[in-house]
Amino acid sequence: MVTVHHLNNSRSQRVLWLLEEMGVPYEVQRYERDPKTMLAPPALLAVHPPGKSPVITDEGITVAESGAILEYLLERYGKGNLIPPPGSAEFTAADVQMSFPLEAAQSRAGLDASRPNLMGFLSRIHVCPAYQRALVNGGPYAFVQPD
Repeated sequence: MVTVHHLNNSRSQRVLWLLEEMGVPYEVQRYERDPKTMLAPPALLAVHPPGKSPVITDEGITVAESGAILEYLLERYGKGNLIPPPGSAEFTAADVQMSFPLEAAQSRAGLDASRPNLMGFLSRIHVCPAYQRALVNGGPYAFVQPD
């Protein structure tokens, strides 16, 4: 079973979302940042020495970095889903990958209604049932702004 080593308020939220979209069973090992330094706790360093998140473990394999994790999950469990032909307008894993930078931009860098397409994207993903389940499983996530 896939274990997501989930650091609060990190890119690992999108890994949870992808797993929910794919219907892949997983478990969450939660880690909390040090409130003063915002660094990962020593327990996460034991899983992945740089202490970065996301990290997954799956049957003895450890994969770090969200892009590599999404690719690994798609190849191992995706059955061709979420990888439509180039140029298609369907929902893809790339949409999952782009969620965090846009959420961070909205929360920290002033992304607002002056960018209606990006804000529309965020509004649409935030109501997806799989996204909502990932939020429940991942715990508090500071990057989701109320609409």
